[in-house]
Amino acid sequence: MAFKILTSVAVALALISTPALACKGRNTIMSDDFAKEDASWQAVWGEFSVANGRGQLKSEPGNAAMVLNGSDYVESGDICVDLIAPNARNLFAGIVFNAVVQGDAAGLYTFIANINEGTVAVGRLTKGKFLLPVGWRKSDAINQRANATNTLRLTWKGNNATAFVNDKQVASFGVQSQKETYVGLLAWPEAETFQFDNFKVTD
Repeated sequence: MAFKILTSVAVALALISTPALACKGRNTIMSDDFAKEDASWQAVWGEFSVANGRGQLKSEPGNAAMVLNGSDYVESGDICVDLIAPNARNLFAGIVFNAVVQGDAAGLYTFIANINEGTVAVGRLTKGKFLLPVGWRKSDAINQRANATNTLRLTWKGNNATAFVNDKQVASFGVQSQKETYVGLLAWPEAETFQFDNFKVTD
C-alpha cells in the first residue's frame, strides 16, 4: 500500500513539473491544425499546400521554401509547431519569426532543426545575407527516428528569445526587435517534403 501511495505521488509530481509540449501563453493569437487550407498562409518561396491534415513545404533542389501567415502582425510571443521530417540527410526546417517583408529592414529570424542529424541552429536573413546567430549544435532532445514528430517552440519578447525542442531548452539568444513583423515556416527540403502540424502562437 505504501509503495502504491509513493508511486502515485511520484506520478502526480511528474505531471505537475513536466509542461505540455505546446505554447504556454494565455491568449491564442493564431493557430492552425491544417485540417483545411487557410488563405492567410502566403508562400514566399517554394510551394505550400495542405494535405492529410498537415501543412507541407516543398521547393526545387538548391532552394528554400517559406510561407508566412498574414492574418496578424506578431511582434512577440510564443510559437510552436510539430515538425515531421522526411527520411533524408542534410535537410532542415523550422519556425520563422520577426519577419519584415518590405523596405530597408526586410529580413527575418528562423529557428531550424536538422532532424536526421539531430542538430539545431538559429538563422538570420538580413541585407541579403544569411547569418547564424546560433551555430549548428547537437541536441539530444531531438527524436531522430524516421518520420518522427518533433515539437519546435520559440518564445521571444523585446530583444530576447529562447528555443526549445520537445520542451527542452536548446538555445537562448538576442534578437533585433522590429515592428509589424510576421511569423511562418521555413524548410530546405531539396525536392523532399517537410510536413507541419499543430501550429500555434500565443501571447
